[in-house]
Amino acid sequence: MFQAVAVMNILKRFILQFFKQITLAFILLSLILVTILGTIGFYITNSEVTKDLSNADSLFFSNRISIEDEKVTIDDQLKKLVKNQDGQLLVLKENGDVIGSYNTAQHGSVDIDKNELTSLIFGNYTDYLYWSLDEEYSQPYFLLFLKKNTSLEMLNEIQSEVDLKKSSSWPTR
Repeated sequence: MFQAVAVMNILKRFILQFFKQITLAFILLSLILVTILGTIGFYITNSEVTKDLSNADSLFFSNRISIEDEKVTIDDQLKKLVKNQDGQLLVLKENGDVIGSYNTAQHGSVDIDKNELTSLIFGNYTDYLYWSLDEEYSQPYFLLFLKKNTSLEMLNEIQSEVDLKKSSSWPTR
């Protein structure tokens, strides 16, 4: 009888140890899977932002733009992305005053008045997106990304070159 109880205790220990190991293996594999998927997601998001800044979120810009005493410092990597995508960056205060810019028509970090800002935003040649940068600052700042609308620019260029009403190349019936 003593032998049967000892065998049952050993069997219970083996079963308990087996379930502990299975649970530990499941937790470990889950952590590895989450880490791999997180890493893949990070790299995919990073490559999308490299191709098109409009896919970025405000955290991406907050890490690359610093504002101290209304002086804006833009990271070199962000400047390179903006330049490669033929875009413009404007950092605005809540009331619309421009406190910093990059790659604007003035080719520098010059203040832009509200009329110029309106013409940039609502002009025929740009698409614009904006993000709020108020996570770490006492007052909200906004980042405006302007990008040329190449299809609209090409359409306007074609329209200026071709007069469809006077064109003799169209067959008439």
